[in-house]
Amino acid sequence: MLLSPLLETKTECDPNLCEDLITTVFNASLHVNNKKQLAENPVVIPLLIEYTLLGTIETRRNAAATFGSLSALDSNKFIIVNSGAVAPLLELLREGHPSAVKDAASTILSLCTVCANKAKFVEQGAVEVILEKINDGIFVDELLVILAMLSTNRMAIEELGDCKTLQSLLRIIRHSSSECSKENCAAILYNVCLKYLTLLMVIRAEEIKKQTCKTCRYWDYKSSKEGH
Repeated sequence: MLLSPLLETKTECDPNLCEDLITTVFNASLHVNNKKQLAENPVVIPLLIEYTLLGTIETRRNAAATFGSLSALDSNKFIIVNSGAVAPLLELLREGHPSAVKDAASTILSLCTVCANKAKFVEQGAVEVILEKINDGIFVDELLVILAMLSTNRMAIEELGDCKTLQSLLRIIRHSSSECSKENCAAILYNVCLKYLTLLMVIRAEEIKKQTCKTCRYWDYKSSKEGH
């Protein structure tokens, strides 16, 4: 069996061999006919979870990328998250290695297209981790896409509903050259303000001074539609 060496005690498995084997699993997962079989194999997902946390950074990012590849099937998204992949993916994101962050973020975005999965990521601290990376200037554009998706979740809105986060998002709108990032910030602000109407006062003050949100088509459209 291809994965037999990975079933050995982790200290006995050569790191380079582990990297090669996880990479092979990733390559196999790219073929559409293998996705269901791999995800439903009782060995594969638990091993990928372990190797998202263990081994070389290349091993870990390839494990995360394999989850992303397998998540192309909606049924696999449930299997991956329900098997315990949320915490390892968030840990990989938290550690901040550039190449690993990209793979972890892409996989998280794919998994969070399922509403139940979105809630599980929020419950396990995704909002805090993502905000930390955004404030550090790491993969801001990519992570704002995930944060905008999570901002429809009630618990996520509660975490996002503070003035510090609000000012951080407004700052991105003012200074970012990415229209996509501006629109995602506006979407997050809009979702938060639907629950915390008092934050609209902060935004109105911002508009009087700097007209920040006026530059966002999303905010302008939603606000005019809702009469804010």
